Amino acid sequence: MWDAMASAPAGWPHGGEDASVHALQALAAEMTGKQAALFVPTGTMANLLALMTHATRGDQVIAEASSHVFWSEEWGYAYVCGLAPRPVEGTRGRMSPEQIRDAITEEHLGHRPHTGLICLENTHNMAGGTIVTPEHTRAVADVASAYGIPVHIDGARILNAAAGLEMAVSALVGASDSVAISLTKGLSAPYGSLLCGSADFIERCTVNLKRLGGSSVHKAGIYAAAGLVALRTMGPQLADDNRRASVLGRSVQELGFGAIQPWPVETNIVVLSIDGGWLPARTFARRLADAGVKVSVRTDDSVRLVTHRHITDQDVDRVIGIIGSVASTH
Repeated sequence: MWDAMASAPAGWPHGGEDASVHALQALAAEMTGKQAALFVPTGTMANLLALMTHATRGDQVIAEASSHVFWSEEWGYAYVCGLAPRPVEGTRGRMSPEQIRDAITEEHLGHRPHTGLICLENTHNMAGGTIVTPEHTRAVADVASAYGIPVHIDGARILNAAAGLEMAVSALVGASDSVAISLTKGLSAPYGSLLCGSADFIERCTVNLKRLGGSSVHKAGIYAAAGLVALRTMGPQLADDNRRASVLGRSVQELGFGAIQPWPVETNIVVLSIDGGWLPARTFARRLADAGVKVSVRTDDSVRLVTHRHITDQDVDRVIGIIGSVASTH
């Protein structure tokens, strides 16, 4: 990636002059089976663009209750876009088509909110990296289509889902109207995300990107060159990340500490439920950090571990040993 960045031709993307940006957007569109793509600074901005371009101020947005767009993007849907959340409690991050239909048609005192967008998250972060299958996405899209509502996929880790199911990204997102892909998570690029959809949708997103202040990133081709390396070469690494997470979850289960229970692992995220009566999650995380293992506190009774390019098989073995040591000395 550093070599590609150092040799990237420098142009002005806003003026359509940067060859690396053009190549990255074309590759992303091809991989997702969409007509066009737009290179943007962050995943949050990619999702925000989808929200403000698909929906109209005053609309409700249907998404899973613990989704990233609701909990990790500072309510940009409301503050910037003027949209109202309609959270749906899914099963491990997956909303059923029936739940979505109920959210669309719910009416009180003669008022039914207009739904402007349905958001899916694949993989679902807070649910533990769960995969939304193409069949499930199609079933949701069929309900959405019946009411004339677009479907957007927050696909920050969509390539981990593709690796987990051993299928092309285009097969996972074919039923959606748009998808956002992060280049900076498992793909390991230093910057950027991609928003993919129809040519008309991306054209309208380009206007909104100017409104958000993200369209005139000078020398963006330097970052796009790294993104090209990520999309072209990181697929096999994601399969290894998923495998290591599975080993980690299974091995923690085999330690036999009833107060620490791993969730089922589908991709590269491992969630450990911690019995609060045994040890608060924040205390558990602090003790792991003292022993050299940094984890995220997900909730008061759970922590999150993520495998990536810098985590080796030996690292996984070491983490398992440290978790066992911390648990046994409590």
